[in-house]
Amino acid sequence: MSYQSIPQGVVLRPALVAEEAFDVGYEFGITHIKDAEFDGGYAETALGSLLRTGSNPNCEIYFDDEYKKLRCIVAIAAGDELVVPKPGDEEALVLDPKMKLGKYFELWEATASSTAARLGIDNQPDAEQLANLERTVQTLMDPIREEFGAIRVTSGLRVSELNAAISGSSSTSYHQFGLAFDFSPYASVPLSKVVDWVLKSDLPYDQIIYEYANWIHIGAAKNGRNPRKQALMKFSDEGYKVYDPDDSRVV
Repeated sequence: MSYQSIPQGVVLRPALVAEEAFDVGYEFGITHIKDAEFDGGYAETALGSLLRTGSNPNCEIYFDDEYKKLRCIVAIAAGDELVVPKPGDEEALVLDPKMKLGKYFELWEATASSTAARLGIDNQPDAEQLANLERTVQTLMDPIREEFGAIRVTSGLRVSELNAAISGSSSTSYHQFGLAFDFSPYASVPLSKVVDWVLKSDLPYDQIIYEYANWIHIGAAKNGRNPRKQALMKFSDEGYKVYDPDDSRVV
């Protein structure tokens, strides 16, 4: 693809400086292109490499599928330098809820939470959690969706504050890292059929749990670790057990 390394209307001095005024929402262009061969999973463009960070930013970098892009968040006058938030600032990662995490799933599906909405908890991922969500979707959720059709996600990411607010949620839950999803098929597909298919597949699942005959929990391994391929089941009258497809409660 082609792109402008330096947007029209901007001149390179020792930094990126506007030669004309720009309104809020103006799109300057691409700062990073997704590429697994680079550190952090993105290759930085000339535009991205020339940006300065500061405590009073007038621009933001946001995710848009395969790219990170730069846009204006405060009206910029001619002569103003383009400045983005310092690394680690919350505003440094701006996400579109409709961005694709993989082939089928969008970000909002992985972050929606009635508990977070009720308690006013911001359940948006940081850069590491976002990368984990993308990996989990692309290696686990997308193939399952491909095989069984539309899937209802009941729980995806739970930031630590949200995870602590949910009764019964483990403090070590992989949901906190963006590495786990709870789901069920929309179609009348038995949950056991989905679990059995995953167990027979080559999917790199770390853990799959048949829970209460109502949903399936599936998780990916943490970075640098091999998947445990652990299959469990849980019912209200007992703790976790090794998954047994012949158990009369498994349907």
